[in-house]
Formats: sequence, structure tokens, C-alpha cells
Amino acid sequence: MKSLFNSSKLRALSVLAVHLLLLSSSQANLDVNANNLSDFWEKQYNNGNLFPNTFLTTADPDQDGWNNLTESYTGTDPFSSTSPNGFVTTDLIRSLTYGAYTLEWPTKIGKVYQVQYSQNLTNWSNLGDPIIATTTSHSIGINATQPDTSVPPKLFWRVTISDTDSDGDGLTDAEESVIGANPQEKNSLLGIHDH
Repeated sequence: MKSLFNSSKLRALSVLAVHLLLLSSSQANLDVNANNLSDFWEKQYNNGNLFPNTFLTTADPDQDGWNNLTESYTGTDPFSSTSPNGFVTTDLIRSLTYGAYTLEWPTKIGKVYQVQYSQNLTNWSNLGDPIIATTTSHSIGINATQPDTSVPPKLFWRVTISDTDSDGDGLTDAEESVIGANPQEKNSLLGIHDH
């Protein structure tokens, strides 16, 4: 946890470094070899080929704290321990305005991100609408000031990640981004199984 205020007249606002969390571990949309891993992700990190049956979803070859299923779901490199090191943290930048911050984090194009907040790490509420990434990073402004103009003594933030299939063709928007297809055109799945 990170204390954002050093001023003696402000109570410390503890903020949890934002982690990208999975909403659920669901089966990949395009999964010819039925191993629950996205075929596009497999080809991206295995020289254009699907991984062999010995490449287990529960394994963590880069020992970064995320198993292969999680790496597939988030679109991260299963062989790089430098990113995300088990989680993707964000930058939380304090504004000159009391209680205002900018939250920034790296994204994968086509993935869906939802910012959530909590005062106790148990009950989480969504902040705004889900965001479908169109670039490799995203930032939003956050105002932690309550209606009575106070700022909670502790406030925690996290970002959840999930997939969407905007055109319902069986490929997630993120997978369509990998192959350069339009996530709004249903015919983008044609011929994919042959490659």
C-alpha cells in the first residue's frame, strides 16, 4: 500500500497499487486444441504454432506468479518474467486538487477493463463503465472527495480485465486485434482454423 499524503493536516490515504484482476477464467473463444488457451495467444508466443499438450494451463514457465491460463486470458507473455511480474500495476498520480488523481495502466487492445474501488478490500464497487482498450495504455481521472468534501482515510483501487466479442463471431476483440481483423465484422472468423 502506498501513502499518498505526507502533509500533517491531511490524513493518510492508503491506496492499493492497482492490480489487473481476472473477472473469471473462461475458456478461450478460439481453441482448436481444446486446452482452454487462446489459439491466437499460443501462436503469438510459440512461433506461429499451437503449444503441445505438455504446455499446461497451470504451469508458470516465467515464474512471475501468473500461470499460463492467466497469461493467455490477459494476453501477456508466458516466457517474460519482467512483465507483468504476477500483476500489472498502475501509476496513481496525485493532482493539485484535493482528492483528485489520475490512474494510468498498460492495456491490451480489445481487452475490457473495469476500475473498481473499496474502502475495506472486501466490498468493491465499479467506478464508471467498462473500458474497451483501443490503445496500449489508458488513464482516467478519479475524484475521491465525498459529498461532505472529506476524503476517506483509506481507499483502494483495482482494475479487472475480461474479454468481449463485439460481433459475436467467436473471436474476442483482442484476438481480432492480433490478426488485424475488424471486431465489428462477423466474417472475421472465416479461414482462421486453417492457419
